[in-house]
Amino acid sequence: MSPLTVAATRRVRALAARTTRVFAAPARAVAAVTAPYRAAVARWLPGIVTVCALVTLGGGLTGVFPARKALALAIGLAAATHAGRLIRLALRIHLGQHRFGPCRGAGFLGMGVLIGGATAAPLAGAPAAPVGTTGRGGPVGLGGLVAATVMYLLGLLLLPGAAVTVTNRLRRLLDGIAVGTCLFYTAWLLFIAPLGGPHPHTLIAGLVACSAASVALITGLRAIRYRPAAITCSGGATLSIVGLAVLVVVLTDPVSSAGTGTDTAEATGLWWAAAVALIVGSALAAAGARRTGIREPDPATVHATFAGHPLLALPVGAAVLATVYRLITAGVPDRTSMALSAAAVATVATREALAALDVRRYALRLASREARFRSLVAGSSDVTAVVDDDLVVRWLSPAAARQLALSEQDVIDRPFVS
Repeated sequence: MSPLTVAATRRVRALAARTTRVFAAPARAVAAVTAPYRAAVARWLPGIVTVCALVTLGGGLTGVFPARKALALAIGLAAATHAGRLIRLALRIHLGQHRFGPCRGAGFLGMGVLIGGATAAPLAGAPAAPVGTTGRGGPVGLGGLVAATVMYLLGLLLLPGAAVTVTNRLRRLLDGIAVGTCLFYTAWLLFIAPLGGPHPHTLIAGLVACSAASVALITGLRAIRYRPAAITCSGGATLSIVGLAVLVVVLTDPVSSAGTGTDTAEATGLWWAAAVALIVGSALAAAGARRTGIREPDPATVHATFAGHPLLALPVGAAVLATVYRLITAGVPDRTSMALSAAAVATVATREALAALDVRRYALRLASREARFRSLVAGSSDVTAVVDDDLVVRWLSPAAARQLALSEQDVIDRPFVS
């Protein structure tokens, strides 16, 4: 490099440094002055956007705005705002802790909100489908529903404090899928199959939404003890998934009123309900993810499931009763019913197999601890006794026979004071 080039480079650098010093002080002053306002905007903007989206829906419902454009605009506005909020939260957590673990929950929730909005807004704003077709963007809408559901569930399961280990997350997933599949199978036998059955897109969307909603609610209920905001996230995810599923079903099922080429009152009513669920659900998910208050989980319940809770027995019992009723009234179920029953049985069997492995592992751990305890006290010269709340002796160490000439028959199940 020639001397002239070196000198020119130095002059440019010096000029850049002086320019930076000149503008740095005003920039800091402006930032200090606007800091309270920026904090207020960041605090109130999500609520303002949610209200504006709901007002836009109201305008479309009353005819002030075109109905489809109002739906698409409201859903897109809410999804973009809350998805950006969640993604910024994930980036801030990552930059503060320099780890990907704590930020994954908010990041996946943000991607779920974004994918859900990107799927729902075009479906809501598209023109009516021709008569007899499969609706507007059936495969695209169904694919968006599945992708958004996966992101939502990953976000919920990976939230700090929601599920501690991979095994816990697998339990939540299996519990929710088992409950959702049994409930959908029951609804299919009692209400859907007698009407002739829906389009395959509707069947898949309903099964995905029912299973995902069950997983989300079970995850939130299990984590509410040590992360209270988890129930807010799970409720928001449930509303968003169900709203998106309803929108996909109404707009892609040729049997429904949306597939007749016109917008009937039934289809329009479902659209408004689905849009409200999407908007409110994304707001709840973002609000719950921002609340970082986490209490230490109880060691006695952190690895527990709902295995002993009747919540899991009720869906299975309802499915069995629905099957018996179907066999009595209509004979052998159709192929779809058989496939749903097989899926429900497989899910419940997998969950019970995992529970059996957990019980066996827990029993082996208890046996190991008991053997270690006995080995510690067997050769000790100290007399150890275990009494219950009524001061009745339940266990006596072997040293009692050596030190006090007392056998177990003389002491066990008798009051300690005697």
